[in-house]
Amino acid sequence: MQINDICLVNESISLEELIVGPNGRLSAPEGKLLTVVVGGVEIDPAPGEYTGDIRLVVTDFIDAPIEGMHARPGDPPEPYRAALLLGKDGPSENSVSAAYAGGTVGGSTVSGGTIASTGECFNSMIVSGGKYEIRDLTIKNCGHSTDDGKGLGAGILAGGDSETVLENVTISNQGIRNDAIVTGGTAKMTIKNSTLICAGGTPEQIQAVHKIRPGKACMTYVSGGWGTTRAVNVQNDSSLYLENCTVKSDSWGVLSTDGISSKKEWGPVKTRIYAKDCDVELNGRHGYGSYSIGDCTNIFDHTRMYAPDVAYKVANELAGGEFIGGSEIIGGRFGVMWQSNQGGKLIVKDSAIRSGRSTFIARSCFPNIYCENATLEPGNRVILQMFDSDDPGFGKSEVEVDTEVAVKDPDHDVTKPQYHPVSIWGFEQPEWCTDLQATFKDMTIIGDFYNGITNAKKPMMMPAMPAPGGAPAGGPPAGGPPAGGPGGPGAPGGKPAGGPGGMPGMNQKNYPINLVLTLDNVKLEGVISASKAQHAVKTISGSNRKEIYQVYDTPRPVVNNGVIVTLKNGTEWTIVGHNYLSALHIDETSVIKTPDGCDVEMTVDGVEVPCVPGDYTGDIFIQAKQLPTPAMF
Repeated sequence: MQINDICLVNESISLEELIVGPNGRLSAPEGKLLTVVVGGVEIDPAPGEYTGDIRLVVTDFIDAPIEGMHARPGDPPEPYRAALLLGKDGPSENSVSAAYAGGTVGGSTVSGGTIASTGECFNSMIVSGGKYEIRDLTIKNCGHSTDDGKGLGAGILAGGDSETVLENVTISNQGIRNDAIVTGGTAKMTIKNSTLICAGGTPEQIQAVHKIRPGKACMTYVSGGWGTTRAVNVQNDSSLYLENCTVKSDSWGVLSTDGISSKKEWGPVKTRIYAKDCDVELNGRHGYGSYSIGDCTNIFDHTRMYAPDVAYKVANELAGGEFIGGSEIIGGRFGVMWQSNQGGKLIVKDSAIRSGRSTFIARSCFPNIYCENATLEPGNRVILQMFDSDDPGFGKSEVEVDTEVAVKDPDHDVTKPQYHPVSIWGFEQPEWCTDLQATFKDMTIIGDFYNGITNAKKPMMMPAMPAPGGAPAGGPPAGGPPAGGPGGPGAPGGKPAGGPGGMPGMNQKNYPINLVLTLDNVKLEGVISASKAQHAVKTISGSNRKEIYQVYDTPRPVVNNGVIVTLKNGTEWTIVGHNYLSALHIDETSVIKTPDGCDVEMTVDGVEVPCVPGDYTGDIFIQAKQLPTPAMF
């Protein structure tokens, strides 16, 4: 068969020879899709000669298996095609089964075989419903995707209310936005004893795709990384459980959550990704290990995770995560980064975070951190940095940083945790802690803590108002645990006042953010202080994107960036350098000391006071007492 012009293929046919001329093009009838398979491999037929087992397969359009991705009225449906199309009623005849070789499909089981493709937007498998077990399958997908958020072209796309178990599965993908796994809807997927490896587009492929779809070939630099493909993308209300798996990507990200549905009722965050006994690695130059957003929490249990930029990124509302069971989290630059977070919980227990620079960085937001028996090893000696957001936002080429000068807000109390009404997912919380709370327990720490927040724009919140019953805003949380404890930010029980949709007529306000730090049976050597946070550059753009998050702190007195410190249960704080606090509690079992045995000098509002157990508020300054320098002879 020779094609020199547009050739309409009305039905599926088999050939032994296909010649596509320079102007030749195969097409399907309106409302149909055409797939070309040569020797069991799906391809996009370029001009040339093809021989052997050639199948031209005509299939119907199918509904999008990802919630919210269905075509809008008047829009054409998305061109989903798959070698194996599995639904609630079993395998579909609409599958391009010619691209599945050497295995068997029986009822709810797929066993063995290989699926290979090089064409654009061809899924190896789509599971839209039902329960399936997939074993001993190999997928080799080297195409590109026009939209990985819709799961087009993913190795395996699971949506609807499907439940899929994969074991001893190998997926090797290469291409732009060509993810190994995408889940959506309320799908549940379990993957055991498997290997998922994704390689992004080559420079030549990126340039070619950019000419066709400008801006769609790569992620932007706003996350500090760069790349073309995530290994896994969990969306909507779906979830993924990984056990004894190796998951790798060479750019962008490895285990991602995205496109999360807005919460329809107030409730706890959900575990979207649980990785147990896994090896998670971004083996290229740029990218993150895992990403949590909105109402997600990703859990890593006895898992090693490495990424060259930020190991774990957390964005928005109450997103959080857990590192437990002896996990080792390694960030080439940073351990964990937060943005736009409103009290999401991160737990680090019996595990380690190692990073080239700071362990934790929080940009204009107030997550809740709980570390117990953890090993924290920052390359720059900084455990926690709080600073103004340096995120330029999508679509912006550059952003000026460090433009704000701190101006005292007379309504902000830097001596105790602050509680204000906030809106989270459109649910109004009458009292919510708008300070960053961090508790460290039963561990030794060598490193520094800095609060460099100014008056720069913060996440949008509601203005302060009297708490229920006439109590002033800023009091203790309604029914919640104490600040900094494992229980989180003190959300009120029951359904929030106001419900979804906001409180009409109320203006938004941005509040300053204090650091509320609790050290419980901790041996710390380092600085705890308010600071002036400064980038090495004045403007961050794509050309110097590695400067995003790169902040340097100089201890300075508190303005709005309160530093509220509690030392309890035998904590020993060995001070380094200058330390500026706004509140300090030392219990009877704890002590502040210097590394060389000198006395500690502490002043409160400029007046020197003994550094002994007690409660102190005001402008607190702590350093080692300066001794007279002896004359030199």
